[in-house]
Amino acid sequence: FFVYPPQHLRSGITFPIITQAVFVLVYLCDKTTLGRQDLISTPSISEALSIPKPSVVKILKALNRSGITGSGIGKKGGVSVLKAPEEIRLLDVFWAIEGNKPLFRSDHRFAQEGGRSQEVQSGLSELLGKVDQSFQDHMAQHTIAELTRKPDFEKDA
Repeated sequence: FFVYPPQHLRSGITFPIITQAVFVLVYLCDKTTLGRQDLISTPSISEALSIPKPSVVKILKALNRSGITGSGIGKKGGVSVLKAPEEIRLLDVFWAIEGNKPLFRSDHRFAQEGGRSQEVQSGLSELLGKVDQSFQDHMAQHTIAELTRKPDFEKDA
């Protein structure tokens, strides 16, 4: 069973939205996989994870658009996970929130063209492209299912 961030880690700290999205998905998977609930309300997610409701709404809209979650409307409405935790890669969560765009912008153009500035830009662009690809490769290897049990991310470090 997944242990949510202890209160002393949650209070006063705003998790970046991608991290929050992962917590939301793990929470939803725990609740629905264990058969406790079919649909989870936005306020209950917000309260349980100490994530502001507007952030939860933004996260759920992005996850709904990407087909990872779905919403039910009405008096007993809420959200549920549409894919098995084993099918939701961390990269899918990243793409749902950020879109399929690179981590770094490398299209900055210097006022002075040619020479050293061109070399620096080219080298930086190449380096950031490799970092981005490495990040995506690593995120594609891990799923939400791994986070519902004790993770061992050191094994492939």
